[in-house]
Amino acid sequence: MTIFALEEYCTRIGSKMSTFRSRRVESAYKDLTHLAALAEEMEASIAGRDVIELAKVGKFEQASFVDQRHYQIVTLLKALYIFGNIFINIMLSEVMDKPRMSLNEFLKLKKHPLISLPIDKILPVYCIAVYRNKVIAHHDVRRTSGHISGPGSGQHRLLPFSEQYFLSMSKSSQAELIRLKSSYVGTVQELTKEDNLLNLLEILFYNIPIGEFGNINPDRKKIDRIAEEGGCKSMTRNEIIKAVDTFTAAIASSV
Repeated sequence: MTIFALEEYCTRIGSKMSTFRSRRVESAYKDLTHLAALAEEMEASIAGRDVIELAKVGKFEQASFVDQRHYQIVTLLKALYIFGNIFINIMLSEVMDKPRMSLNEFLKLKKHPLISLPIDKILPVYCIAVYRNKVIAHHDVRRTSGHISGPGSGQHRLLPFSEQYFLSMSKSSQAELIRLKSSYVGTVQELTKEDNLLNLLEILFYNIPIGEFGNINPDRKKIDRIAEEGGCKSMTRNEIIKAVDTFTAAIASSV
């Protein structure tokens, strides 16, 4: 964790972080990492056990336990998005000495010492904030709370669908995805051989650049809106932690 590096940086720009404020940042980070550790423990408790295979051999009680544990892990993944967003906002507020600073407000700024931060370092945490706001916390789209998981630890992802259990995007949004693919296929290699709309949405959501401080890329706004409408695969818990760590370290080293 980069708490001490943040304190050093704050001192260099003349905004001394008090012990209380430093602990506030550290406490917010511990909330995030404790959630991740709890999810990892839950995953370990069902490692190698498949719901369908257990049901096939009549082990219905074990199958039910594993199934419920998956849903508990998914709940923790949603909480990671919420607490990740809280940490990002607290960290920005304390480093910049501006109460109630959020990532969205930070991106609106055109002048501040932190603006030297490369904006590509912000994209992963920007995606965390958008996903939390548009898909998890506040949204006007009626949909299910789907999820997927793969082999190994830390492979759970949220996969929301419409309430009818299928990808729900308007014709105009589908056409917009095709247009965005043609615009970014030269810079995002994963787009080259991809035509599936859900996969296009995921790739574009996590790769379309933000733009500049004080001037958000119009395509970024479009893909955020489509993600809210159609749903989008989430990050894994490890990807969330990595995004937060990378952003925090980048701020700590920005002068």
